[in-house]
Amino acid sequence: MKRWAVAIGAAALLVVALFMWRVRQDSPAIVASFTPSSAQAATPPAPITTTQPTAEGTSAPAELKPVDRAAPTPSPSVIAPTEILVRGTVRDGAGQPVPDAGLRWIDDRGLERFVEFREGAYSLAGLQPGHFLVEILGSGWRREQLDVDLLAQPPVQEFNFTAHANPQILIRLASTDGRPLIGIENYEPLPGNQLRPYVSSHAPRTVLDPEVVRTRGRSDYGEFRDRWELERQHIALPSDALGILYLMADPPLQVSLLSGAGVVDSRALESLPKEIVFSLAGTELRAKLASVRVRLLQTDEKAPAQNGMLMLHGGSSINANTDKEGRATIHGLLSGSYYLTLRARQSAPQSRTLALEPGQELDLGDIALAPFVAQPVRFVSEGSTGAPVRCVMRPEAPGDLLGTLGSFDNITLGGAIGNTTQMPFPGAGSFVLRVTAVGEHSSDEALHLGARPMRCVFGNEPVGEIVVRIEPTRDVALRPHREATGTSNWLIATADGLPCQRVRIEGRAPKRIELVPGEYTIALVDPQTNALGHAQAFTVGNEFLTLELGP
Repeated sequence: MKRWAVAIGAAALLVVALFMWRVRQDSPAIVASFTPSSAQAATPPAPITTTQPTAEGTSAPAELKPVDRAAPTPSPSVIAPTEILVRGTVRDGAGQPVPDAGLRWIDDRGLERFVEFREGAYSLAGLQPGHFLVEILGSGWRREQLDVDLLAQPPVQEFNFTAHANPQILIRLASTDGRPLIGIENYEPLPGNQLRPYVSSHAPRTVLDPEVVRTRGRSDYGEFRDRWELERQHIALPSDALGILYLMADPPLQVSLLSGAGVVDSRALESLPKEIVFSLAGTELRAKLASVRVRLLQTDEKAPAQNGMLMLHGGSSINANTDKEGRATIHGLLSGSYYLTLRARQSAPQSRTLALEPGQELDLGDIALAPFVAQPVRFVSEGSTGAPVRCVMRPEAPGDLLGTLGSFDNITLGGAIGNTTQMPFPGAGSFVLRVTAVGEHSSDEALHLGARPMRCVFGNEPVGEIVVRIEPTRDVALRPHREATGTSNWLIATADGLPCQRVRIEGRAPKRIELVPGEYTIALVDPQTNALGHAQAFTVGNEFLTLELGP
């Protein structure tokens, strides 16, 4: 009887021991924080200094209170934090909190984090130790890029910044002939409503690159807010005021008045005036508007296309239907680049890029649209089907990478991985097919997939099915020169001379992009001539790449 009792007791103890062991295995590990011993605490910690802006805009050391870097390394059982909580304040030159603005933290790999702050206080968690470029973002505040180094300790670090207000210049329009320049006349907006200033380091050309002026209100060294935006904020302006220009840099600068991409007037800025007055004649301003007309014919080049359409895509889409003679005209166009599409029933659409000069009256003449002929294109990818694909097919301009790249990548053709898409046959010639997006447009649903551009050479007939291979992309961080200022535009092309994409870089902030593995070149686009600088070669492999850009 006692033997059975002993056996039962031993078994019970074994079960209890196994249960306790299993509980310990399933329980989460306990992370102990490091606390210096009394002997270590007797030695005052060495302060860590970092740089932060002073009221004069220079860098000065800011003292933090982390643990002693000279203290003994914690035992392996102590796990140091891998993420940093950053907090602090942003004040103006008078020491007052800056309301309603934000900070953008960019690491050396091009990853960005944004934090808003209210009444000058901010807090941002989850940053990794390393170097960051911090930008203060907010209307009316100078666009500055500040260097910050985060250490592995302490887990909470404080950085205080000083924001500097942008110089404000009131932009006014004076009429030299008494005709109104701003407002509404006969239910139509006056031409002056479309004018806006552009700030650059040098005098611009007559017509600017459309990619440079695509973002309305932003320029290389300035930001403009028109009178209608300011009036919604209950800011009163004189009746002849176009708006307020906020400078992002100090003179000398060039302030130009633009109509679309065309330069109406330009002023050299050697100091900081309170206002700039541009004197214009209403008739002269209207004379700078362009027009486009065309006559569409059916395939036999005799019957007019009565149900056709002339479509222009620029900052917005403008359409005009053809009349019974096949004619269509669009008036009142700002100068710059447009993507033209001509359509008619049972005909293949015809597209091209137009560059309109100020005041130009462009007559495209008689254009006969060919019958619709399909060019099959199939997108294939290993392990992925059904994802939407957006692409463009543009004529190749030999020796002109920017011309081949074209503008308005939002005017695209659609398809899906695994399916065959019937694209309009473009006709005889050499074309470049580029995939512009894979997946949905929103960043949460976008896929890390892409394709290198393809050269397609056609005769008078379609060439059968074109197969476009969709492959995984790799992240590339473009790191500009340490002395870079303003805004720069770069062109990325394949090693065999096909353009991939344009990249816009603000100052010296790293820019993160995606590319399919392969060999590429990158070149700076000259803002004055639109010419390409020295091409820098690089190779994208299967790992993340950081590319240091030349000056």
